[in-house]
Amino acid sequence: MKINEIGISNFGKFHNKKIKLSKGLNLIVGNNESGKSTVFTFLFGMFYGFAKDSTKRRIFDENFEKYRPWLGTDYRGYLEVEDGNIFRIERDFNKNELSFINLSTGENISNSDELIKYTKIKQPGAYLFGVNSTVFLNSFFVGQLQTEPKQESYEALKEKIENFSTASDELVNPMKAISLIQEQLNTLGKQSLSKSEIGKLSSEIEKLKREIFILENEKSDYDDLLTEQEKLKKRQDFLKSEIGRAELIEDQKRYNEILEKKSEIADLLNKKSSDNLISYESYEKVIELEKKIYNIERKISELSMLGSSTSELNLDEEEELKKDFAHIQNLNNTLRELNAINYSKEIEFIRLDIKNVKNSSGKITSLISLSGVAIVLILIISIYFKKYYLNLISVGFGIYIYLRSIKIRMNLDVVNRLNTKVEDYEKKSSEKTLKKKELDILLDNLCKKYKVKDNVELEQFIDSKLKTLNENKLKTELLNSEIEKQKSELYTLDEELKKLKNEQDNIFKSYGIENISEFKDKFNEDLKIISVDTKIENLENIINLLLEGRDFEELNHKVQIEDIDTSSVKEEYRNIELELTRVKERISIVEVSIKKLEKFKEELSFKTKELDEKEKDKKSSEEAIELIREISKENKENILPLLRDSISDLLKKFTNSKYDNINIDSQFNISVYDSEVDKYVKTSELSNGTIDQIYLAFRISILNLLFENAPIVLDDHFIQYDDNRLESTIKYLNEISKSKQVIIFSATNREKMEMEKMNVEYNLVNMEQI
Repeated sequence: MKINEIGISNFGKFHNKKIKLSKGLNLIVGNNESGKSTVFTFLFGMFYGFAKDSTKRRIFDENFEKYRPWLGTDYRGYLEVEDGNIFRIERDFNKNELSFINLSTGENISNSDELIKYTKIKQPGAYLFGVNSTVFLNSFFVGQLQTEPKQESYEALKEKIENFSTASDELVNPMKAISLIQEQLNTLGKQSLSKSEIGKLSSEIEKLKREIFILENEKSDYDDLLTEQEKLKKRQDFLKSEIGRAELIEDQKRYNEILEKKSEIADLLNKKSSDNLISYESYEKVIELEKKIYNIERKISELSMLGSSTSELNLDEEEELKKDFAHIQNLNNTLRELNAINYSKEIEFIRLDIKNVKNSSGKITSLISLSGVAIVLILIISIYFKKYYLNLISVGFGIYIYLRSIKIRMNLDVVNRLNTKVEDYEKKSSEKTLKKKELDILLDNLCKKYKVKDNVELEQFIDSKLKTLNENKLKTELLNSEIEKQKSELYTLDEELKKLKNEQDNIFKSYGIENISEFKDKFNEDLKIISVDTKIENLENIINLLLEGRDFEELNHKVQIEDIDTSSVKEEYRNIELELTRVKERISIVEVSIKKLEKFKEELSFKTKELDEKEKDKKSSEEAIELIREISKENKENILPLLRDSISDLLKKFTNSKYDNINIDSQFNISVYDSEVDKYVKTSELSNGTIDQIYLAFRISILNLLFENAPIVLDDHFIQYDDNRLESTIKYLNEISKSKQVIIFSATNREKMEMEKMNVEYNLVNMEQI
């Protein structure tokens, strides 16, 4: 199998990159951080979808998020691989969608069951290679064994060979696996260990069984109560039907008795035969017809009244009411506006202001008088004492008198203006009074017109009248609509009335009578003639008593007459009702325990299944330990010789026959034969470079044992190789590239230089240039 093309649409730092590979030797070079690891991881992601092995749910490993694209939301790519047929794998990591097409045949194998053999995430690698992701990583991809000191490298190599020889997987250690399973067995424990999982479950199950045993007794009582309730219900239903049947039989008895009485009446009337006596049957027929005629005439009358009630509305009256109503509203609005203006209050406030101004002027006049007296006194004193400079003080009083005189004149002016305003308000007040009287006269005339007490009642009366007119108008419209609907019915009723009257007239004519009144009179006269009147009347009274206001035909159920003790049946029915009530109360009490019993049973079933699962797990774990031991023994006997021979052949080629044989003892201690010193040398004494060569031989041997033509992928494997080791290894890889694809990832140019030196044909991919 070989990989033809790697297409990275969006993955990690790469966007729309393509890498074409050849069928032989391929070298992918690039500095650190150039993206070699990203390509390496992309291959694994395309084949196995970053899935952890689990068939129960989708679980991704840490690389799923680690390599999410740096830019954009797209997270996808494709591969083209060839294995007899050409396949194209396209994967959208974000949507977890896979397209897997066989381009050679056109077959779409995206939904093949093999894709989900190891996990719920589809894996083309499982289809192409037949192994899970762990085996894929441990077989196809070869990196360095160790970059640690030599002893640790040796121990790692020893462990991998031991694991593969016993478990066919270099990462699986059977002894560790047995140890882990034993830990699980210890956790599961047994029933006698109360703290173990099995012991704890067993204790809980026993406790539930005891609880269930106690509640089962109550369950028995509950079942008995349900049985009793069912019996009582059946008996109650039977008695209910018997009561109903008894009532029907009682009605039927009355019906039969009334029928007999009517037959007697008919016989008595027949005995009173005369030439033209009205028969009882004719009388009943005429009365029945009269009732029907009356009902139809009443219906026709109602329909006619419906039409007559749609009288024409008085539009003039309505217009006059609307006009008066608007006039009243205007008058009332004007009155409210006039009442809102209070001229008397305004006059009162102005007169108060006049009084205050006059008081202020009086005070000022008094002060002016006092100032004048002061001036006179100052003059007298200045002259008498010859202190003429005192006259300067009188100047100040003179200025004060002058200023106060101005204030008095201003106050007089204010008083005059206020008096003018008072006169104006008094005039407006008089006009308002006159206006109100005019309005009152108008309103009073309207009140007299509509015979109401005051204008409030007047407004309400007219408003009510208008509403009534509007309602009548609406009713008229509705009635007219109804009349249109009833025209057809009225025609039908007229036809039926004519038919009934015609039938009635025919009966009247047979007796020489013209109307119902004459018919009733003649019938009454005929009855007087008959001597059995009293007996007929008694029979009719008996019939009325038997009917009890019901219609005669309602009593006829057409059932057979039987004797049923109705009173005892009803008494038993009442007793059954009481007993049912008591049983239902007891059932509701017991149901609480029954619900608890059901809950305990469900819990017991769940825990029993859980215990069975734990016991099965325990048994499976014990069988697994035994199976691992047997397989480890068998693998060690079968695989180890093949692995040893394959590693020896490859090591001989890698080391130019310096180490041509390898020995692995029963404890998996490794030694190699050194032809230069002619003895076996312990691997722990070898250099890291030699151990890396043995590791490469080991991994290629695994690949050859497990797969026929799978590609080999080497990831920076040659870091610890010297030039000679690198040359011999490249030479071998060139040889096997004729039969299988080889892909080498390298951070140096050593491999490139060696290939060019050896004139090896190879495909170069520079990560810096894609």
